[in-house]
Amino acid sequence: DLFAVTGLFHFETVTGSTDPTNANPGGKDSVAIKAPDVPGYTFAFWLAPSTRGSVTPSYIEYANTNPATVWLKLSDNDNGNPKDIVAVAVYVNSKVA
Repeated sequence: DLFAVTGLFHFETVTGSTDPTNANPGGKDSVAIKAPDVPGYTFAFWLAPSTRGSVTPSYIEYANTNPATVWLKLSDNDNGNPKDIVAVAVYVNSKVA
């Protein structure tokens, strides 16, 4: 029943940026992200971490923890500009979590 699951999940988009002073061309960089507290919901996991405005391989370490770290693989010719990260925090209604 569709109406039975209304309000079961909640989603928040979370953003972060790399620190250009830590740039390591050809290496890795990371961004710490933290999902906000949402009254009535419990954080469950992260979904779809990605870069915004550039194509950079990324992955999230421990996708079921909050806060978490998103790691990026920088290209050999990375210019040290900050990379913007976007991830979706998924929450479950606290009454069923």
